[in-house]
Amino acid sequence: MKSIKFVLSVLTLLTFAVVFSGAVNAQCITLEEVSVPESVSHNQGDFDVTFKIANGGGNCLERTGLVWEFESTLPGMTWDEPTLESILPSDDEEITTTFTFPEHKNGNIALTIYLSTNEDGNRTVSLELSEIEITNEPDLEITLITEITENQDGVIEVENLGNVDFTNVQLTRLSGDFEVEFSDDEFALTAGQSKPITVTPIDLGVNVGFGGKSVTIEAKAEDNTKDTIVMAVTGSFCDAGIIGTSNMSVTIDDISNRGDSDDSEDDVWVLGDEIEVEIDVDNLMDNDDLRDIVVELGFFDPDGKNVADDLDFESGDEKIDLGRINEDDTETATFKFRVPPDFDAGDYRLVVKAYDDGDEDELCVEEEESGGIDVRFEGDVERFIIVDDIMLDNTDLICGEVLSGDFTVFNIGDEIQERVRIILQNEQLGIDEEFEITNDFDEGEDENFQFSFELPTNIKPDRYSLQFYTEYEYNNGIYETRSQDRWNVYFDVISCAGYTGDSDGGDKGNALISVTQSSDAMPGEDFTVIAQITNLGAEEALFVVDLANYQSWASLVSISDTALTLGPGESDKVEIVFSVEEDASGDQTFTIQTISGQNIETRDVQVTIEGESTNGGFFTGLSIGNLGESGFVWLLVLINVILIILIIIVAVRITRH
Repeated sequence: MKSIKFVLSVLTLLTFAVVFSGAVNAQCITLEEVSVPESVSHNQGDFDVTFKIANGGGNCLERTGLVWEFESTLPGMTWDEPTLESILPSDDEEITTTFTFPEHKNGNIALTIYLSTNEDGNRTVSLELSEIEITNEPDLEITLITEITENQDGVIEVENLGNVDFTNVQLTRLSGDFEVEFSDDEFALTAGQSKPITVTPIDLGVNVGFGGKSVTIEAKAEDNTKDTIVMAVTGSFCDAGIIGTSNMSVTIDDISNRGDSDDSEDDVWVLGDEIEVEIDVDNLMDNDDLRDIVVELGFFDPDGKNVADDLDFESGDEKIDLGRINEDDTETATFKFRVPPDFDAGDYRLVVKAYDDGDEDELCVEEEESGGIDVRFEGDVERFIIVDDIMLDNTDLICGEVLSGDFTVFNIGDEIQERVRIILQNEQLGIDEEFEITNDFDEGEDENFQFSFELPTNIKPDRYSLQFYTEYEYNNGIYETRSQDRWNVYFDVISCAGYTGDSDGGDKGNALISVTQSSDAMPGEDFTVIAQITNLGAEEALFVVDLANYQSWASLVSISDTALTLGPGESDKVEIVFSVEEDASGDQTFTIQTISGQNIETRDVQVTIEGESTNGGFFTGLSIGNLGESGFVWLLVLINVILIILIIIVAVRITRH
């Protein structure tokens, strides 16, 4: 019996020792917070926490098989579990671990770290960390899903990127080139939620234009959180978009800058430069011709506006009619133009298109010059200030008359000028005038001046010029720079009664005027007359050609020359094109005259309006009776020719009989 009691006593002592040992070791392990962030952003993704583990001395033992766990009030969190598996007595160590958490959450995060060992299997120690605040960050974003086109609605996505729920998000059109409708313009979005919205354009039109169109859309929540998006509609130089690329192609073959500025390049145009652009149009079809093909040049500013019509084209405008292009053939259109001095400097896009005139919506192709065109101010100081747009009120004068006109001064340089002086001169006529700009003359600025002079009464009838140049870079009363270039305008003094320098001129200035008609005169159509002027004098003379007395039945379309300088016996032709009025009919007349010095030669010409007749011929519409003596000679020749033809016909018939 005593032995049993002894055994029980020993077992009790052993059990107490084990329990006491576990309790002592549990008290030996401690966890202490070192650093915890006070707050985090909801979309930060993760944060670091640092704490210290310590194992006391004395009766504390080495602890192995450390097991780490954590609990959080925020669902979905994970961590990088500490790798420390054992700790010796009297030892301590700092541990930094990273916690990750989902975005779009709000409130506070409460974390507790637990430590257990293999020896006891229970959570021996715990550490409650300081609470971490998730900062409230409302945020909206609009994303483009599908672009708007001329025949397609657009789609956007509105997303709540923050961690605050929105109960009322409103969509509105802030500005733009066209109106839109939304599939839903008022809705709720919880944190992290997104919603697709269809955007339907209203009255967009079929021709968006090369510059395109755009609309600005805003999404705004009840707390004024908002975002905007610009929905752009890509445009085309072709009115209805590019159509028919398998039938035709257009290529910018060459761009040549003829300007002589130091900065002038093929893709850098200085104000005043002369430009030549060659465009190739290819018929890609092997068995069919292209008809009525037109090539058009476009020059688009940064706002997408076509400013090609502001360029100074050498002839015509920004369109060239190529007409027919044979199968598998190429035609070239060449544009020649000048960059005017008042053109805005900046970056431009050069685009060309070729299309079927009248059916552009069925055939139109285009090409843009890659890299664009840089239009610049002049960088050469000796070319900063120029004179342009010189206009004379009359270019045919007699001595004693007033010569008047105007001109424009341009600052095409890249510097402001404090003052500018313009000099107008003609030494022969004693003209030496100055004009001045006394206020700051900015880059790109221009100013117009008018002038008038009374011509001397004893000058020789001849061609004269006015010459302009400029001075600038004003400093302490001195113009330090004179323009490198000179600008001239010409006029003719056609008669002067007071001039005695050619008293023995004899028949100088006498002229013979011969007129032929090279096309029929039809109502509503153009017809052409060729006037041949012959100098009957013994000396070279200037002949000014003038027309009169046609205004009641026609308008003047063009005259190839209004002044001819002819040597003795020399002739030259002047082409005159009239446009006949729709209601004109019967016999009409006009007058052509030449003025040379004090000699005036006049010829009245009769024209017969032929109605719908298309009969042509050398004398069609032109009355021989008023052509002078040569007309009768030609009449006799014509009669003789007719008689000869009749005689031949009669002789042939007699021979046959």
